[in-house]
Amino acid sequence: MQGGKLMISTTRKSDAGMYVCVGTNMVGERDSDPAELVVYERPVLVRRPVNQVVMEEETVDFLCEVHGDPAPTVRWRREEGELPRGRFEIRNGNNLRLFHVKEQDEGTYTCTSENSVGKTEASAMLQVH
Repeated sequence: MQGGKLMISTTRKSDAGMYVCVGTNMVGERDSDPAELVVYERPVLVRRPVNQVVMEEETVDFLCEVHGDPAPTVRWRREEGELPRGRFEIRNGNNLRLFHVKEQDEGTYTCTSENSVGKTEASAMLQVH
C-alpha cells in the first residue's frame, strides 16, 4: 500500500473478493465503500489431443480439456478440410470422436479454446492404415 493505493501484482484467482480502504487518524477511522476484484483466467489446456495411428473403420477420440474463467468454449476443426460429415460427435462439450475412420480422414485436427480474455489451440495428427 502506497499513498492510499493498493497494488496487487501477479494476481491469482485467490485474490478475488471484496476490498475496503480503511482511513485512520488520531480521531478515528472511516471505511470506504467496498470494491469487488474479479480475476479472470485465460483458457489453459489441461489435456491436449495426441497423435493417433489407427486402422480403417475404428473409432478415434481426441481429448481437449480446458480450464478458464469465464468458462471457455471449445471448437474443433480439421486443417485439411471439413470434419467427416455424419461420422463425428463432440462429447462432454469438448472431446472429438470420429466413427468408422477412413483413409481420407487423415490429417491434423485442432481444438480451439476461447473466452473473453484469451484463446489457445492444440493439434494432433490422425493416420489411418
